[in-house]
Amino acid sequence: LNISCILTNHYFYPKKEDKPTQELAMAIKDNLRLYDPNHRKYDTLNHIMSEEEIRSIASKNGYSTEQIDMRCENTVKIAEQCHTKIAMGQMLFPKYEGEEDVVALYEKYKDELVEETA
Repeated sequence: LNISCILTNHYFYPKKEDKPTQELAMAIKDNLRLYDPNHRKYDTLNHIMSEEEIRSIASKNGYSTEQIDMRCENTVKIAEQCHTKIAMGQMLFPKYEGEEDVVALYEKYKDELVEETA
């Protein structure tokens, strides 16, 4: 197979500082409270990383400069073929499904909950 390797990371939120909002959204989705030890927690590496961050991590994981350069070039080639527009600066919440009274509470208090965890 003629498949090119790329460098990327698995992310759940755009910026490092969005971590608390993501954890809140997952707690709501899972019907858990933030102080519940079972709620999902993300490490600080789950944001969209810059090329410099990706290169640094790849280097620390033993990839040579040549390998990193080639994988970054391949990543850019793929990115140039994508034409997606993502509106930034919006608060997007998951659609919460549940009993009507619980959904009503979620809709009523979600903005306050986000501000409390920020």
